[in-house]
Amino acid sequence: MEQMVSNDSERGFALLREIYRVSVGNTTVGLGPSNLRDCVRRALVPEAEGEQALEWLVDEGLLIQRGAGRTIYISNAGVKEIESSFARPDEGTAHFPAALVRAHAP
Repeated sequence: MEQMVSNDSERGFALLREIYRVSVGNTTVGLGPSNLRDCVRRALVPEAEGEQALEWLVDEGLLIQRGAGRTIYISNAGVKEIESSFARPDEGTAHFPAALVRAHAP
């Protein structure tokens, strides 16, 4: 059994990476509630904490929420954050420390 991610930074990073993967880094691909639940599950974020992680990512400008149906899009800043973590895992990013990025490097 895989271990669930346990702290705020890990949850945010894991969820942002999964949303990036599902959206293929495309800022025009929206994810509805069902897709987001799947992302939370695949990112190994506890279901009860998935909403909090999504809200934090929106508040930080890494995700954008549009429409009444609660559709989420990865923002340009979110794409840059993930791609930066892939390119330079030893440096970390503006939101995620290097140790966390290295631990989850692809």
